[in-house]
Amino acid sequence: MPVRVLSLLVAAALALAVASPLAAGPAHDRVRDRGILVAAADPVWPPFSWRDPLGEFHGFDVEVTVEIADRMGVRAEFVTPSWEEQTAGDWAGGWDVAVTNMTPTTDRAERLAFPAVYTWGFAALAVPSDRTDLIAPADASGLRIGVVEDTLYERYLRREDMGVDGLRDVVYAIEPGEIVAFADSAAPYRTVTEGRLVDAVLDDLQAIRAQIAQGRPIRVVGEPLFAAPAAVAIEQGDPELAEEIARIVAEMHADGTLRALSMKWFDMDRSVAPPS
Repeated sequence: MPVRVLSLLVAAALALAVASPLAAGPAHDRVRDRGILVAAADPVWPPFSWRDPLGEFHGFDVEVTVEIADRMGVRAEFVTPSWEEQTAGDWAGGWDVAVTNMTPTTDRAERLAFPAVYTWGFAALAVPSDRTDLIAPADASGLRIGVVEDTLYERYLRREDMGVDGLRDVVYAIEPGEIVAFADSAAPYRTVTEGRLVDAVLDDLQAIRAQIAQGRPIRVVGEPLFAAPAAVAIEQGDPELAEEIARIVAEMHADGTLRALSMKWFDMDRSVAPPS
């Protein structure tokens, strides 16, 4: 897959996060005062995060968050703001951190800080299992494709600048007939199999595989379309929290924790960039 992702992205994110003199910020103070790291989570996006009927959260992003909290000496609690609320910034103290597979794009960096990249994602196309006429992603050209709004996947379909260094060699294989953007991560899958309101879904490869494992009658078409980094997100103006998270995630990379969690949840190591 011809995707070159520059290590400069990580360095730039770290530099932005800790460029100002070290001083306690509002989120860092809240975390220390309460002994709780309040984190955003998606309640319906396995295997990254989901909430069971008892209200407990599970998934890769959840376990990464819990590990970060443990290494800070606090405990993690989860809330479920919408994706739009997470990416908009100005969290107003509702949560302290988002470990939600958010790509650190240049426009989001105007509103949020991204102290550390913790995983990498692969964009893939899913279609109903009985659509045997679709062999390669290009075969979905002209069809209705569902996607979560304000994601890299929507930007890919619209052929917009994705705002991530190293993604310039992405091959735009699909010319969608209609792009149907949804506010939540579960809706595209419902509509592709229940009522067939869309013909295909563009999402993370592992999220698609999780839907298949749960019995949803869909399949992956061809190879992944591109890879992109995902970073821990916090509000701007909190250099102490940014530095602590950057240090902890670097330790989790170095001691193999992120690789182990990736292998546990995905059967592949998504903690490092794919080969260029």
